[in-house]
Parts: sequence; C-alpha cells; structure tokens
Amino acid sequence: MYCVCVDCVVLCIVCVFCVVLCIVCVSIVLFYVLFVCFVLFYVLFVCFVLFYVLFVCKCVLNYCHRVSTQLQLTNISYRIISYIIYCIISYNKI
Repeated sequence: MYCVCVDCVVLCIVCVFCVVLCIVCVSIVLFYVLFVCFVLFYVLFVCFVLFYVLFVCKCVLNYCHRVSTQLQLTNISYRIISYIIYCIISYNKI
C-alpha cells in the first residue's frame, strides 16, 4: 500500500493555491491593461470627433466670410447669409 505523508499533501495544496493565485493576479492585471487601453481609445476618439466638428465649423465660417466678402453683404444679417449658403449647398446636392 502507498502511503502519502501529510507534509506532501499540504505542500501540494499550497502549490495549487499559489498557481490559482498567480492566474487570478495575471487576469486582474490584464483586465486593467485592457480597461486603460479602452479608456485611452475612447478619449482619442472623442478628441478626433471634436477636432472634426471644429474643423467643419471653421470651414463653414470661412465659407460664409468669403461669400459675404465677395458679394459685399456687410450690412445683411447673419440669418440672410446663412439662408443663401443653405440654398447654395442644397442646390449643389441635387
């Protein structure tokens, strides 16, 4: 009959516990790394979208300024200029 000593069983249990603990620690570290990567990606995405929106607004304002300067509509309100630009843009889409 094979006899296993108590010390060997305890050592084996401690080794299994250490392996499980290492796996859990590595999983937690990987989770935090992925979480940080996701947050960074989200921040970069939001910055890109804001940059794009601001760029489009700048282009529209430059276009409005150019049109108003070319047509010398300095005394006409912004609402009328916006309507003219809207008509021009909607005509180009057709």
